[in-house]
Amino acid sequence: MNLEICYNIMMDSFNKDGINLQQIQMTEESIRQLTGDRFYTRGYSYYKNGKVYGLSYNPENNSWRGLVKGSKIYTVRIFFTDEMMVDTTCNCPAFATHDTCKHVAAVLLAITQDAQSNRKRFAVDRNAQSTPVQDTDLFAKQLLHTFRDKKEHAATPQVVVTEYMLTLTKANRNSQYVLTFELKIGDKRPYVIRDIRGFLKALNSGESYKVNQSFTFYPSIHYFTSKDQTMIEMLLTCYEQERLFGNSYVLKLDQPRSIYIPPSLIDQLLDQLVEMEYIFKQESQKEYKSIFVSEMTDQLQFQLDYQQQKSYSLEMTDLSDYYFLESYRYVIHDNHFYKVSYQQKQILEKLFRIMPFQNKKKQFISPDEMDVFVKNVMPQFEQVGTLQMTERMENQMNTAPLKAKVFVEEIDGTLKADVEYHYGDSIFTPFTESGSGDSIVKRETNKEQQVLQMLRDEAFIEINQAFYLFNDDAIYSFIHEGVYQLESITTVYLSRNVKQMLEGIDQISLQSSVDYRPSEGMLDIQFDMDGISTEDVSNILQALVEKRRFYRIPNGALINLESDDFSSFQSLQKNLQLSKKQMEDGKISIPAARSFQVEEALNKTDYRYSDSFQKMLEQLKHPEQLQFELPDHLDADMRDYQVTGFQWMKALSHYHLGGILADDMGLGKTLQTISYMLSEANEKKDHYQALVIAPASLLYNWKKEIEKFSPTLTTGVIIGPKQQRKALLEQHNDANILITSYPTLRKDQDLYEDYLFDCIVLDEAQAIKNHLTLTAKAVRSLKAKQFFALSGTPIENALDELWSIFYTISPGLFGSKKAFSNLDAHYISKITRPFILRRVKKDVLEELPDKIESVQYSELTNQQKEVYIGYLQRIQNELDETIESKGFDRGKLQILAGLTRLRQICCHPSLFLENYSGASGKLDQLMQLTSELEANGKRTLIFSQFSSMLQIIRKSLEDSGHQVFYLDGSTPSEQRMKMVEAFNEGERGFFLISLKAGGTGLNLTGADTVILYDLWWNPAVEEQAAGRAHRIGQKKVVQVIRFITEGTIEEKIYQLQQKKRELVDQIIQPGETLLSKLSEDEIRELLQFNEKQES
Repeated sequence: MNLEICYNIMMDSFNKDGINLQQIQMTEESIRQLTGDRFYTRGYSYYKNGKVYGLSYNPENNSWRGLVKGSKIYTVRIFFTDEMMVDTTCNCPAFATHDTCKHVAAVLLAITQDAQSNRKRFAVDRNAQSTPVQDTDLFAKQLLHTFRDKKEHAATPQVVVTEYMLTLTKANRNSQYVLTFELKIGDKRPYVIRDIRGFLKALNSGESYKVNQSFTFYPSIHYFTSKDQTMIEMLLTCYEQERLFGNSYVLKLDQPRSIYIPPSLIDQLLDQLVEMEYIFKQESQKEYKSIFVSEMTDQLQFQLDYQQQKSYSLEMTDLSDYYFLESYRYVIHDNHFYKVSYQQKQILEKLFRIMPFQNKKKQFISPDEMDVFVKNVMPQFEQVGTLQMTERMENQMNTAPLKAKVFVEEIDGTLKADVEYHYGDSIFTPFTESGSGDSIVKRETNKEQQVLQMLRDEAFIEINQAFYLFNDDAIYSFIHEGVYQLESITTVYLSRNVKQMLEGIDQISLQSSVDYRPSEGMLDIQFDMDGISTEDVSNILQALVEKRRFYRIPNGALINLESDDFSSFQSLQKNLQLSKKQMEDGKISIPAARSFQVEEALNKTDYRYSDSFQKMLEQLKHPEQLQFELPDHLDADMRDYQVTGFQWMKALSHYHLGGILADDMGLGKTLQTISYMLSEANEKKDHYQALVIAPASLLYNWKKEIEKFSPTLTTGVIIGPKQQRKALLEQHNDANILITSYPTLRKDQDLYEDYLFDCIVLDEAQAIKNHLTLTAKAVRSLKAKQFFALSGTPIENALDELWSIFYTISPGLFGSKKAFSNLDAHYISKITRPFILRRVKKDVLEELPDKIESVQYSELTNQQKEVYIGYLQRIQNELDETIESKGFDRGKLQILAGLTRLRQICCHPSLFLENYSGASGKLDQLMQLTSELEANGKRTLIFSQFSSMLQIIRKSLEDSGHQVFYLDGSTPSEQRMKMVEAFNEGERGFFLISLKAGGTGLNLTGADTVILYDLWWNPAVEEQAAGRAHRIGQKKVVQVIRFITEGTIEEKIYQLQQKKRELVDQIIQPGETLLSKLSEDEIRELLQFNEKQES
């Protein structure tokens, strides 16, 4: 019992034992409202007679327990909720039935009266305070009570005997007939249920129902057979629909023992009755013990006869013994139920409506009206029964079958259709009642209407006793599809003009020619169609862009734009996102960067390539065919693959195209680019100027490399405050190569407004992988004749990053980002292959020493493990809360922040816990390894993404007597280069580097060992770090060691990385690595601690 009766509580009262006890202040009137007058009076008597004992209070859930001595000892529990509501339970039979009882009243009186008089007649459950037991929640209690098994009698289950009566009766004064149902049930024999709704309501609520003095139905005892149960459920549905729709739907019945059967249930109920014992009673009181259900076919009989003096007679079945149930769509005759179709229903409604006018058996028809009778009445008879004619009648009639004809002609761009119905020599139209012959014609009006309906479905409109089709779309659809459908029921005659519209379609094909304009780097694509004017070709192309199905040319022919002849153009339009405006004069002009998309789309159609376009395709596919001499004054011995890279850049430049040099780290992308810029500068008659944009840490690296390999090129590094950068630009205005960084470029767009560079080089181009960033927008604001991007990892996390780079260096290549996202990966790979050059070390550097990779697992110290598990449990709890409140995507930053904490604990808990004084298992292992490395003469790079961790490692190494170099994001560029040169010359044995600050661009071939102290989400970044040592110039085997803390998030990250190396291999061959965005399942997998890996 859960009652919203308020009670007062005093939260701060304590009993003498110091237990916080909520004192209950309930009045006798409140208890009376809770339990009712009858139970309150009896409970008060029990309380006064001392039958309540064993009171105890549980402070953990603010509940009371009491025992009441009656015929048995009953247990009462009282729960006072935080919402000031009272919930009670008792194990007596009365409570099971009424949700309250006298025992509850007695215990409530004992609690309140004794508490108010300060008499302590109760015990406090101290065990509940020390070891609280989870009690059943209030809602769960209500579930137990609501779905309890109501055992009213402990008797043997008994099957119910049933009998059903289906009755046909009038529902209202309009003589509309309905079907009703009556039910009898009992144990030994069935008894009439006088109030069927009362019984169904009790049955639905699981309550007992008294049928009469001899039988009461108990749901806990009595049960129905499976067949009866199905029937009872149908009756319950009848009852529910009656309650739902009310008297506006259900016709009032005089007999409460009957329930109305809704039309929606009649078919199902009749099917079920076949297997039941039942009685069917008609209005005439006739009773049948069975019924037969069938379709309405030939049950009604109609006979026509020809009499003397040219008169005609009709005899038909007497319908007075038939009942027509309109709503049910049944006709009933005796115990036969005939199911009627919708069309039959419409006919029978009219037939039964005029039945009162049938005053004699034989009806006479005037000869003047016989034609109309044969046309309009006889076909209706044939749909609901059998029509017979005497021999004399047949001799008077034309019974030739229908032959429909449709004549279609073209008038001023419109189709006109004339319809004729031929019955032998007699011809009718849809607009005439009489035919061309003298005899009476037995017409097939249903088939005639089918012809008209099909014309209307094709959008023909009736005007001036003919049918017209105006809309071009509808005309196209009709001559392509509608004609063939119409021919299935009639003969169609097409005029010569209409046949020309149909026959001219397949004789036209689209031809294309492609030319290349070298001076502007543009492609011109011209489209032609034999016999079609330039204007019409242009209009056809625009119609294709609009995805129209056809186009009508001046001679009236409708060109099918969905034929295979246009599929290539549609593919080209889709991939290039061509607009109607670009289709002027039947030709388009697009950047040459899209050459391979053009070739891909047009290779299935009739095309002609100009020599210049064909030559460009071949040379881009095979850049080795273009021979460019290495430039003079290049102070470098270039390897063969580097010469190929130089040739590739020159070939693209020759055709005014840009590209991505995506060679593996350490293969000399810088040298290949310098050789290209030097060649361009040597060939240009006037001043050559290029701009190199690179990460801030690599500016001086570019300057030194240019000075080293091409001393004739002048350079200028644009750094410092804004005013200094402005001054440097003016100072180096005549320099061949200007060098700046991405961060400063964002602020200097105004300084470069008047510059038109011969070439812009984007080093580490993944810096513009998001086209919406200020950096990417600043780069796109620059003007240049040529763009090249350099990146060992053009795709780090998503394929969209490749689109962003091409959007900058070759804006027209892929169209919109949305269109790009819908392209197939294989297609992207095919059309970008000429514009991406990628080689990996193992393929081009046979003499490069091996790189040996290994993993060293460390353990958490005991104190470190306690911190880790504590934070792990906290983050697991926060994960569910965050997803529930914000959703996974919106809460992802908060979740990833928690994951970062776990990774920091693996490195060293003191990264964010100031008072942590324990050790780190990983740091201890690192210190042991560094001692061994130095003893063996190894020179080591140590990478970490956490600068604070590098500082801890630096202090530990220096305290152990090791000399180190240290580089992070705050290290100035000039100082970085000095430290790199010193290390490569043999100074100091360890170089500590921030993963993000020094993972790219540095040449540290003086090292032979690389330690990745902690894992990065993207393994490509780790590969770049290892590439600092394993690159050209390295003479020793390079060992790469990953440190992973066993059983923790680090091991999960490492496993996840191995699963995420597919996407780039599909696009940029031969391959890179990728860690895609984390899903919710992947994050939950990370948040596991593998205990069994401990030792």
